[in-house]
Amino acid sequence: MVDRVYQCSWHGKKNIRYIEMKTYLEQQSFRKLQNDCMALPERIKNGKNAPPPYCNSKERVVEALLKYSYGPPNMPAPRPPALPVPPAAAPAPAPAGKSAAGKGVAKKGAAADKAKALAGAKKEAKAGGSAAAKKGALKSVVASRPRNIKYYIEKFSKAQDFGTTSQGNLTKKIDNYILKRISLNQQMMDGSKFERHKQEFFENELDIARSANHENIIKFFDTSIVKDTNYIFGYILQELGTPSYDHPDHSNLRSISYCKNKSISLSDIFCAVTHDFSRGLHYLHTFGYVAADVKLKNSVMFNIGPNLRFKLIDFGHASKMSNTVGMGDPFTPPECYMTSFKEGFTQEDRDVGNRKLDEFILGSVLMDILTWTVRSDRSKSRRIETHMPIEKNFLKLRFRNVPSTYVDWLDGLLKQRPSQRINMETIAQLTKGTLQADFQKLSDLPFKFDRDVDRDEYNSTDFENNFCMSELNDAY
Repeated sequence: MVDRVYQCSWHGKKNIRYIEMKTYLEQQSFRKLQNDCMALPERIKNGKNAPPPYCNSKERVVEALLKYSYGPPNMPAPRPPALPVPPAAAPAPAPAGKSAAGKGVAKKGAAADKAKALAGAKKEAKAGGSAAAKKGALKSVVASRPRNIKYYIEKFSKAQDFGTTSQGNLTKKIDNYILKRISLNQQMMDGSKFERHKQEFFENELDIARSANHENIIKFFDTSIVKDTNYIFGYILQELGTPSYDHPDHSNLRSISYCKNKSISLSDIFCAVTHDFSRGLHYLHTFGYVAADVKLKNSVMFNIGPNLRFKLIDFGHASKMSNTVGMGDPFTPPECYMTSFKEGFTQEDRDVGNRKLDEFILGSVLMDILTWTVRSDRSKSRRIETHMPIEKNFLKLRFRNVPSTYVDWLDGLLKQRPSQRINMETIAQLTKGTLQADFQKLSDLPFKFDRDVDRDEYNSTDFENNFCMSELNDAY
């Protein structure tokens, strides 16, 4: 970005500050705003409420934006106008005895100096304004950061401002940003285990939003906490991305037609999810947190096309790493049901705690995507079943015989015992070329879907050499 100041010839000495940006999208935004400014005189002629007209020059469009739009956040005051060139000092009186001709020569020299200084100042001001207005030089106008979060909180302080009456967690798209509000009911904080978990999730999400900074985690701009009589509200201002999947408005990656229109192949989705999710999660782990809620729905897309890129969002179920296992939903790792297993887990597994939840959940997300190779319907998620009930007693469980995918790192993610599971760091180091080659090996895995067999048979039978997949009630 280049910070520049221009002098608007329309308003004399009024200086204009703008930020020069370089992306194609920002250029398009500038052209749209430019056209809007050109239309202002017509709006005034028709009696509509509009700011004064501005002609089609870049500096005047900038001025209109700064005056009649939100403008860049926390923008420093415009630079003061350049000081006028001081007039040349009056020539000293000629010493006694000098001729009138000598006086004339001195006066002429002073006048020439003054004219040269004024011409230089005019030329400099003109160069500043005209250079930026050259053909093809339209870059952009406004800054890439939002205003201070307090501005948005004042504007969207009530649930009705978010388009609902709910006091729960809400999101609102504002310009090119997302304002998220998370809430904690103070009246319900009775010290129970459930309420303690809610308070922990609330604090963890805000902590991640304040501190996280990684290319595969959504960019957070600011956070704030507001308290009233009954609730504590946490506000998070973050980057806007395209939802990977958000029913019912955005089917996106779960829509075959959407992927076809955007030239996104199944291999592109699989490789990008593996590469970007693992990198974002590994960063979160080094930060001391477990996401525990990994799914397509909790990600947004950038560079939509063959070079698809993801960023993780929504850390409302994130927990600090500890020896307590916790829970993962909807792709629940087997150690979350550890107390229901008569055998299979060891003390070593118990000591892992919640540190390997994200690895299994990521493996489950990838297996769900791989089912798309044999089932065209993407409207429901499918969960790999690595355990089964003992004699129809769902309170007692045992491990299923899970076959190998013949891709070591994916087998490592799906290990039933957490102490044997691969580390997220290993997955984060895989290259796109390796992932593409591995996808070819995984594109024809043998699946057994619960919808294809009797339910009792499914729950009581080990289908050897098949990956047992249960269809969930929704897509995630």
